[in-house]
Amino acid sequence: MLNVLLRIFLGVSTVLFLSPEASGQARLHLSGNAFLKLSNSAFLVLENGSPNALLTSGAGGNILSENETNRIRWNVTTHTGIYTVPWTSPAHVKIPLILAVTSAGLGAGGWIDLSTWKTSTWDNNNDRPSDVTNMNGNGNNYSAYVLDRFWVIRQQGYSTAPATNIIFGYDDGERTTAGNTITQGSLGAQRYNSTLGTWDLVAGRGTDNYPTLTVSGIAANATNFYQSWMLTDGMYPLPIQLINFVTTVTNMGYVKLDWQTESEIQNDYFEVERSDNGQVWEILMRITGAGNSMALLRYHALDESPYPGRSYYRLRQVDVGGRSSYSSIRLVDKGESSAQAVVIYPNPVSSVVTLLGSKAELVDIKFYSLLGQDVGSSTSLVDSDEQSVTIDVTRLSIGMYILKTRTSMSKMYKYRE
Repeated sequence: MLNVLLRIFLGVSTVLFLSPEASGQARLHLSGNAFLKLSNSAFLVLENGSPNALLTSGAGGNILSENETNRIRWNVTTHTGIYTVPWTSPAHVKIPLILAVTSAGLGAGGWIDLSTWKTSTWDNNNDRPSDVTNMNGNGNNYSAYVLDRFWVIRQQGYSTAPATNIIFGYDDGERTTAGNTITQGSLGAQRYNSTLGTWDLVAGRGTDNYPTLTVSGIAANATNFYQSWMLTDGMYPLPIQLINFVTTVTNMGYVKLDWQTESEIQNDYFEVERSDNGQVWEILMRITGAGNSMALLRYHALDESPYPGRSYYRLRQVDVGGRSSYSSIRLVDKGESSAQAVVIYPNPVSSVVTLLGSKAELVDIKFYSLLGQDVGSSTSLVDSDEQSVTIDVTRLSIGMYILKTRTSMSKMYKYRE
């Protein structure tokens, strides 16, 4: 049976067939350039797991999704074959998605949810998939190097996901949007690892077959069948993100720095930077990166002359094009001086402020006006880790505030840009 929960728009000379075959399995047949639009979080459920459960002929057909929740659910189960979804962009450019299932998944109840949508502007951050938290993870926004479209290919109900080869069709108008700087013919695929919060390389980003407007040769197997996908400029793919960055004090009093990367894209080098106040930094050393890598890599550095008391460390990652991004800051306290308990930066601040200190010191943070009023309700937490807390203070009025932690009080100045 074919369950259809959608709005169907049929124009002149369009034909839509829902025709049971001799096998009793329903098929959706689009021809005559028919348009079928999913809206209002619609599901188009294809209970027939065969690749020919969705067919096009003649001038073909067009299915518009244009939202993550307007989706096709194809009960592929344990079938193999070439599955084609005739997606179409709002500009009525055909952008078919082809999944060649080369190895069947395990689980008779398995299915794949599929959707795609154009972002509202060149800034893909505004319309990210539900599992995506960033457009690179290192604090910089690289949306200008990303096609203005996301795809979701979500497998569910499998104990082992099927292995697939993917071909993405794309609308070149979504590459040339004002604000984008994407080289013609250079697109390749990246997928989002929601466990690590990173945009990962694919083992083979695929080939941009310009001017046919497809990117082919993309493999997803049982171990890396992530759901959210995009196409990025091959010259400026979203760069690496650190899996972890750890500092420890050795028996000799040195500071050892260790970090890992899951994958690297055009990574030229790391700079290890050090500060005694968390605000003014010096370059301690440079560590050569791996360039491009799909393997888990470990890096190490040693500071043999850390500052007495507190030393702050961060990593600056630089790619082959000269673009750079910073890691979060790590604090090492050797207890040899009466260093300030909390470091605030930037100060003055216009929007987001970061507090550096021990976890115990930052467990309770209060903001007070000069009249002693608690204004914490006008602030909101952005991020935190073992040694830092980042807070959005945009809603605070211009002026000076008292920032109180467990054992310290500091002045913070708020201004408007």
